[in-house]
Amino acid sequence: MDKNTFLAIYGQAHLRALTAKNIKSTFKKTGVWPFNPCIVTEEMLAPSKETSSEAHLPIPPDDPAVNVLATMLRKLVRTSEAEDAPDVISKTPVAGPSNLTKHEVINEAVDSLSQTKLAHLIASTLTTSKDAMPKTLTQTITHSKPSPLLAIQPKTKT
Repeated sequence: MDKNTFLAIYGQAHLRALTAKNIKSTFKKTGVWPFNPCIVTEEMLAPSKETSSEAHLPIPPDDPAVNVLATMLRKLVRTSEAEDAPDVISKTPVAGPSNLTKHEVINEAVDSLSQTKLAHLIASTLTTSKDAMPKTLTQTITHSKPSPLLAIQPKTKT
């Protein structure tokens, strides 16, 4: 099929499909004219799975494992040989001696993680498909619903 053939076929289809009757029925079916705000239901406006607002977090933010990792990062910043540039993380107070080496800080964190839900991340054995998956926590993100656009009253007759 080339351009000339396509245009000939399209022209015939265009003339057959875009009749006054089809155009008017389309406007009526969508509720545009005559105006019918009941055409679009709440069910139609519901979010789809693709745009859902559910978050799946492997662990909640206040879990001990998160605290272990945060503490390790703070200690690593303190032990860093970097310049004395201001750093937000290093201003957070951290319990324990400040003269630890990076290696000691990491070993301390690994030991602490072995007592949490994230112990599987530092296990010396390989993970297989037969191992149980760690539980996830589903949290729904709440947000206010927008006011329906169809509730707007027209100011003119047209």
